[in-house]
Amino acid sequence: MAKILSIQSTVLNDLVGNQAARSILKPLEHNLIEVPTIILTSHKGQKSSLQIHSNELNISKIFNNVRSTYGIKK
Repeated sequence: MAKILSIQSTVLNDLVGNQAARSILKPLEHNLIEVPTIILTSHKGQKSSLQIHSNELNISKIFNNVRSTYGIKK
């Protein structure tokens, strides 16, 4: 089983980004680690779309946390 790091958007109501990666890789029993760059309720073109993001996002802290949580070596 492979450990795969997926860094892309998470769109909750559409099969794109991390949702698409999850639907393809989980049935293959891969260990998917998701790091969303942004979280959307639906595609940005939808009027009801809600965007959740942070201007203070520190990618280095995220990678270090993912490494320690999942035992990933450099």
